[in-house]
Amino acid sequence: MSNFAAFVGSRMEGEEAVQLIERGVRLDYRDREPNWIQIKVGACKLHVARLEILCLLLRSNVLSKHLLDLVRGEL
Repeated sequence: MSNFAAFVGSRMEGEEAVQLIERGVRLDYRDREPNWIQIKVGACKLHVARLEILCLLLRSNVLSKHLLDLVRGEL
Protein backbone atom coordinates (compact mmCIF):
# COMPACT_ATOMS: atom_id res chain seq x y z
CA MET A 1 0.00 0.00 0.00
CA SER A 2 1.29 3.46 -0.88
CA ASN A 3 1.17 5.92 1.97
CA PHE A 4 2.39 9.16 3.48
CA ALA A 5 2.54 10.73 6.90
CA ALA A 6 1.68 14.30 7.80
CA PHE A 7 2.24 16.10 11.07
CA VAL A 8 -0.72 17.74 12.78
CA GLY A 9 -0.70 20.40 15.48
CA SER A 10 -2.63 18.51 18.13
CA ARG A 11 -4.32 15.23 18.87
CA MET A 12 -7.68 16.91 18.27
CA GLU A 13 -6.57 18.11 14.81
CA GLY A 14 -5.41 14.58 14.03
CA GLU A 15 -8.74 13.09 15.10
CA GLU A 16 -10.57 15.63 12.93
CA ALA A 17 -8.37 14.73 9.95
CA VAL A 18 -9.10 11.04 10.47
CA GLN A 19 -12.83 11.79 10.47
CA LEU A 20 -12.52 13.85 7.28
CA ILE A 21 -10.55 11.23 5.37
CA GLU A 22 -12.61 8.31 6.78
CA ARG A 23 -10.79 5.36 5.15
CA GLY A 24 -7.16 4.35 4.86
CA VAL A 25 -6.06 6.73 7.61
CA ARG A 26 -4.95 6.40 11.19
CA LEU A 27 -3.75 8.71 13.91
CA ASP A 28 -0.25 8.05 15.25
CA TYR A 29 -0.31 9.57 18.72
CA ARG A 30 2.07 8.41 21.43
CA ASP A 31 1.79 9.62 25.01
CA ARG A 32 5.58 9.56 25.33
CA GLU A 33 5.95 11.83 22.26
CA PRO A 34 3.06 14.32 22.51
CA ASN A 35 4.70 16.83 20.14
CA TRP A 36 5.14 14.35 17.27
CA ILE A 37 1.55 13.70 16.21
CA GLN A 38 0.98 12.35 12.72
CA ILE A 39 -1.76 11.05 10.53
CA LYS A 40 -0.82 8.16 8.27
CA VAL A 41 -2.75 7.94 5.00
CA GLY A 42 -2.62 4.92 2.74
CA ALA A 43 -4.11 3.94 -0.61
CA CYS A 44 -4.43 0.79 -2.65
CA LYS A 45 -3.24 0.71 -6.29
CA LEU A 46 -6.64 1.88 -7.45
CA HIS A 47 -6.40 5.12 -5.42
CA VAL A 48 -2.68 5.95 -5.59
CA ALA A 49 -3.30 8.83 -8.00
CA ARG A 50 -5.65 10.46 -5.49
CA LEU A 51 -3.10 9.97 -2.73
CA GLU A 52 -0.45 11.69 -4.87
CA ILE A 53 -2.79 14.61 -5.57
CA LEU A 54 -3.55 14.93 -1.86
CA CYS A 55 0.19 14.98 -1.07
CA LEU A 56 0.78 17.76 -3.59
CA LEU A 57 -2.16 19.84 -2.40
CA LEU A 58 -1.20 19.51 1.24
CA ARG A 59 2.18 21.11 0.57
CA SER A 60 0.49 24.49 0.26
CA ASN A 61 -2.91 24.00 1.88
CA VAL A 62 -4.48 22.99 5.14
CA LEU A 63 -6.41 19.74 5.18
CA SER A 64 -10.12 20.45 4.87
CA LYS A 65 -13.30 18.72 3.77
CA HIS A 66 -13.32 20.94 0.66
CA LEU A 67 -9.79 19.84 -0.28
CA LEU A 68 -10.69 16.17 0.20
CA ASP A 69 -13.84 16.59 -1.92
CA LEU A 70 -11.67 18.04 -4.70
CA VAL A 71 -9.32 15.07 -4.53
CA ARG A 72 -12.24 12.63 -4.53
CA GLY A 73 -13.72 14.37 -7.56
CA GLU A 74 -16.93 15.21 -5.72
CA LEU A 75 -16.94 18.91 -6.68
